[in-house]
Amino acid sequence: MKNFLSTTLKVLIVLAIAYLVYSSFTGISINQDYKKSIDSLNTHIQSLEKKQDSLNKDIEGYQTKIDGIDSSINTIKTQKNTVKEYYHEKIIAIDNFNHYDIDTFFARRYGL
Repeated sequence: MKNFLSTTLKVLIVLAIAYLVYSSFTGISINQDYKKSIDSLNTHIQSLEKKQDSLNKDIEGYQTKIDGIDSSINTIKTQKNTVKEYYHEKIIAIDNFNHYDIDTFFARRYGL
């Protein structure tokens, strides 16, 4: 019985402390100055979010331009490789020319 009373007393003390803590926090009201500060900060946050959205749209536009430039670069690389292979084949063909073929080649090329 003594143990039961001791446990009951401890539970009641814990409940009383919990009630006091709960009631002290629920009765707090926010000062009007704090409310104005919070509203001002919320307005500022909303304007920053609008600016962020605008910047994101700008980034998307720039990304589109970058993609177009990348495509142009790839096209130029392909054309460069084609020209490189063409002239590489011509150089190999020139190595097999004899003197007559070389004279004929330059005569045609320079109109001699």
